[in-house]
Amino acid sequence: MDTISSLWDILNDINVNNISGVVVISFFIIILFAGCMEPFFASNIEIMLMNRNDILKRTSLSYAILFIVFAMLNYIIAIETFFLSACIWGFIIFAVVLGISKILSFFINKAKVIYEKYADYLKLGAIIIFFPAIPYTISIIKEVNFISCSLLCALMELLIVALCFLNQEKRQSKIILQINNEKWYVFRHIDNNLLCGNNRELKASTQIKLIDLEDISNKNGFFRVE
Repeated sequence: MDTISSLWDILNDINVNNISGVVVISFFIIILFAGCMEPFFASNIEIMLMNRNDILKRTSLSYAILFIVFAMLNYIIAIETFFLSACIWGFIIFAVVLGISKILSFFINKAKVIYEKYADYLKLGAIIIFFPAIPYTISIIKEVNFISCSLLCALMELLIVALCFLNQEKRQSKIILQINNEKWYVFRHIDNNLLCGNNRELKASTQIKLIDLEDISNKNGFFRVE
């Protein structure tokens, strides 16, 4: 009930009686989202062939959604003692599981494969459930506005996630370009070229090549998703 009443207080602070202001904000949000919707729901191949403007739209909308989700989680979890305690214990469990998995990966091959597959998910989960404790602690020690703390912590989470988990070098390509009986994994669209490698992972590729889009069309190349 405390969570619902707190959220209701925030909504009450917004002057919904100012009809013109609500209409302007609503139209602004609609226009903003309308320009990003198509790139946001594009397929893997469409994303790979997007121009920079569409990529920027898609990335911006993704980051905006993540920021909103992180801020809401930080606020809702931190104002409820039960949720906050559960998150602290959850963080400890995540850290222990991650540590044990890391140690086992040095000695057991199967454990190494499982660790490499799920480590990023465990780290991301640990970050999400740890950060709500920060605005709670800061707001008590420094007497800073609780909502401002939640927003700033959400920004920190977003930057950490973007730097650590959205790094293109760590991604595995799922798009294959077949051209002249050669198989290439596609990583990025650079100007009118595709950055390709002979391995699913860019770092593991022994051959890296820029292939012109016109050459792909002229040589009857085709894409497939693996």
